[in-house]
Order: sequence, then C-alpha cells, then structure tokens
Amino acid sequence: MFGIESFRPESELIVIRSYQGCLEADPAKSVLEAAGIESMIRGAGVSRRYRGLAVTGSIELLVQAEDAEDAERILDLDDTRGDDEE
Repeated sequence: MFGIESFRPESELIVIRSYQGCLEADPAKSVLEAAGIESMIRGAGVSRRYRGLAVTGSIELLVQAEDAEDAERILDLDDTRGDDEE
C-alpha cells in the first residue's frame, strides 16, 4: 500500500479522477498499480452514516505529475474494456 511518504518530495501530485466512493476509486487505483504507476487516494475518510444512509464526499485519485498522462490513458482503456464486456 502506498502512502504519501512513498512519493518523492519534489514530485507534484495531480488529481486525475474523482469518485463518489471507495468502491469506485479502489479498482482504479489497483489498475494503476498493476501497470506500475504509484497512486494514492485522498478523502477516503469522509464516508459516514447519516440516518441510515451512507454519505460519502468526493474521493480523489492522485498520481505523480510525470505519470499523469499515462495514468489517464490506462484508466481510459480500462473504462473502454469495461463497456465492451457488458
């Protein structure tokens, strides 16, 4: 599991996707990790219960700036593959 400490200090972090919950963000993070791109999820702690309903804030998927273009392409390809399977 990657934490913010695994990123080089001189690297700029870029938000490449935002999700409504961890169930959407975690698979995307796994796809990037399988491709060798380090990523992290920010905002995962905002999920809470309110009157029996799950309330979740925006969850962001971040990568190092130099990996952003490749990460976007990988996630776009993964989204396309998912559409073809339906």
